[in-house]
Amino acid sequence: MKNGAVIKYINEERLNCLFPHYFILNQSLVIKEVCTGVEKLFPDILNTPLIVAFEIAQPAMLSYTFEALCECAGEVFLLESNIDKKHLPFRGQFLHIQEEQKLLFAGSPWITDVDKLNQHNLII
Repeated sequence: MKNGAVIKYINEERLNCLFPHYFILNQSLVIKEVCTGVEKLFPDILNTPLIVAFEIAQPAMLSYTFEALCECAGEVFLLESNIDKKHLPFRGQFLHIQEEQKLLFAGSPWITDVDKLNQHNLII
């Protein structure tokens, strides 16, 4: 397969299986699409600005703009919930979807303490 050919085979259901914690931002950095995992954790997150929903704990960002996040696409991000502080942070990456001028965040809960697994009904 040539580069990018596999993308046409990844529908929403498959994307949910691969990345159970993803969301998609528009150019205004508003959350416009969410996967089932994020929707379960944050039922009312759709149409919420990124900076209202999450704090970018890493990397340090000078500005929260679409362009700035696009420049950092591929770097590891740590997002902490502003909606509910009891939720685990998410560790993942942004991917610039150039054809649609959107950003996809794909990540997973960031667990640094095994005891937190039980608190959040997770298993290794």
